Amino acid sequence: MEKATAAAAARDRAGSHLLEAILETAPRALRTELDARFLRGDLAAMAAHPAANFVVQALLAAAAAPAAARGAAKELAPAAPALLAGNRGGVLVALVAAAARVGAGEGEAAA
Repeated sequence: MEKATAAAAARDRAGSHLLEAILETAPRALRTELDARFLRGDLAAMAAHPAANFVVQALLAAAAAPAAARGAAKELAPAAPALLAGNRGGVLVALVAAAARVGAGEGEAAA
């Protein structure tokens, strides 16, 4: 699958549901590969999309390592004001929940 194909699927109503299900049920190694090959670099744009934002939320819900949460935060943080203005706060809630769950950012706020 090409990155453009995955991006189109994420932005499609049915395709986004399929990608959500894959991210929710796939083994960690497959989720990591899907993230690296098809989603990273496009998270902010996907998070602002009416259908693709649910794919981003599923990715965040499945994050199992601090590095995954930190990488997503690095991409999504600059888009936070626009996401809130565009009623996509659920993505930010999922990001905060993922960071808390995997311990990403612990000790960084105090620094």
